[in-house]
Amino acid sequence: MKIIKISKEKINTNWTKTAQELDPEIKEKFEDLANQMSPENLTHDGEISWSQAKKHLTVLKNDWKKLEVQVGHIVTIDSLTSDYSPKNKPSENNQLEVVQEVANFAFQTAKKKLDLASFNALVNALKILPVKKMKKINLESLKIYYMTMLEKYPLLQNKIYPEHLQKETQEDMTNPKNKQKYIDRLLYEIKTSYLPIDNSSVENIDKFINYLKGWPKDIITSDYIVPFLKKIFKQIMKNKPEFYDYIYPEILRNDDEIMEVTKQSIIDFYATYANKGANGIEGLDQKALNMMENFKDSDWEISVLYDALKDKLDLS
Repeated sequence: MKIIKISKEKINTNWTKTAQELDPEIKEKFEDLANQMSPENLTHDGEISWSQAKKHLTVLKNDWKKLEVQVGHIVTIDSLTSDYSPKNKPSENNQLEVVQEVANFAFQTAKKKLDLASFNALVNALKILPVKKMKKINLESLKIYYMTMLEKYPLLQNKIYPEHLQKETQEDMTNPKNKQKYIDRLLYEIKTSYLPIDNSSVENIDKFINYLKGWPKDIITSDYIVPFLKKIFKQIMKNKPEFYDYIYPEILRNDDEIMEVTKQSIIDFYATYANKGANGIEGLDQKALNMMENFKDSDWEISVLYDALKDKLDLS
């Protein structure tokens, strides 16, 4: 059985936090993950293949990182003892790599969630990074994230870390000359990292939309960006009209061309898949009904299909 050993508050200082100092509930979660990561538990005593076990191990490691982000410091595993022993101390390079992984994970989580909890977790993770590791963080991307958060939570300005970005972020937000720089950067990253979008992949579409939400509103709604995004979302709506409510920025949901493409796609879906028999409330009939919800009051054809399909489901 693997036992949680100790954690480190800051690099290049004495190790001061042990597993015993963790909140009991959090400690129990770490211990449970540690037990699951033991070879015998991973492979169910040899009942599953090692390739399957490795996939599960990846999930467990991600859960471990989430807990580290939550507590704001590193927690390591030692198979022999829960007491500190200098000879058991991992090398500094290994410690630095773990710290870097936690910071990267916290940054990705913060950009996706855009909430206060993930912001605080990111700042805590960045504060334990030594200077040479901080250089590996994409500061331009970090500034964009901070700019987005400040639009929602202006009082976070003094909590931005590293501190020199507090002034730089504020200057970038108020300087009109910088706007075009970020517009060009956004266009470049979309073209190189996200296009062409695989419309059959829900995961890829969801990833693209979450990426857009990580940008400040004045950039994402600029005259340069909106027409570009309009073309992308028209293509997405042709195959995945169920993503209509997730279109971002929201103003594109009221675009006439996008609405027409979406409505036609919903009608085509109905004609091809729905109302073909006993699809049931959890099946394709319900999916079609959900997609029609946004347009049943504004489009006559969809209104007729919606009423007929709803009557059918009500009777089922």
